[in-house]
Amino acid sequence: MSKKYIIIDLNQTVSRHQLEELQQEKTRDFIMGSVLFVLISIFIWFNVINYNLSSIIEEREARIDSLNTKILSLKSEGKINLSKKNVESLYKFDEKRIFWAPKLMALTNLTPETMSITQIEFLRNKLNISAITELDADVKEFDVVESFISRLKSSDKFFADFESIRFLNSSQDNVKGHKTFTFKIEAKLKSVSKRKTKKRS
Repeated sequence: MSKKYIIIDLNQTVSRHQLEELQQEKTRDFIMGSVLFVLISIFIWFNVINYNLSSIIEEREARIDSLNTKILSLKSEGKINLSKKNVESLYKFDEKRIFWAPKLMALTNLTPETMSITQIEFLRNKLNISAITELDADVKEFDVVESFISRLKSSDKFFADFESIRFLNSSQDNVKGHKTFTFKIEAKLKSVSKRKTKKRS
């Protein structure tokens, strides 16, 4: 007759605790490994960024140095040695220069309301001015021209660089019962030497 034995594992409780502890250790190890992996990844990422930034900075510094070299080269090539002759030529040009904008503004202000400037022409150091105005029956043509020339001569803003103003020609017309008078005058510029003397004074 065979005997049946019942096997009781008295260490079963201890083994279960050990298994739980092993499982917890594995979990802790996994968490620590994950954290360590993340930290190492962040460290590597920062190093890569730092390397890229360093490369960009070095490249820009090299480009700046190259540009500075080119600028210095251009400056050395673009140097202008002004001789006495150059300075004298520039001075002569300044002496010949006339500012027309103030003169034209003065001409506008000096023109009577009943008169209109129809043409302005500058040729061979002479300024030709054509104008038209209504002519009253009791007014003489020459009086209109003389009055206008006197206005221009009395203005230093306009007449400063001119030597003389003279009458050239005129014509009359009758439009719808109104008598119109068209005339042309010539203002001659002073010579450069005379303009220079006035500027110095």
